[in-house]
Amino acid sequence: MAQALEQRYGMRYQDEVFRSRFQTHNRRRDESPQELAYNPEGMVYKAYPEVNNGLITVLLHDKFIDALDSSQLKIQVK
Repeated sequence: MAQALEQRYGMRYQDEVFRSRFQTHNRRRDESPQELAYNPEGMVYKAYPEVNNGLITVLLHDKFIDALDSSQLKIQVK
C-alpha cells in the first residue's frame, strides 16, 4: 500500500508524470496559439529538470508544432 501511494503521490516519479503530460499535450479547441506555446513550458522544466536551456527550447519548439491541429499551419510554422 505504501509503495502504491509513493508511486502516485511521491516526488520520486513526478518527472515521469510531467514527461507524460508534456508528451501527450495537444491543442484544445479553445486554446489560443499563445496558450499553446505557454502551457507546456511549466511541464517541460518539471519533466526534464537536468536538461540545459538549449534543449528545452528545442523540445518546446517541436511540441508546439506537433500540437498544432492543421497540417498546413505546421508546414508554415516550420
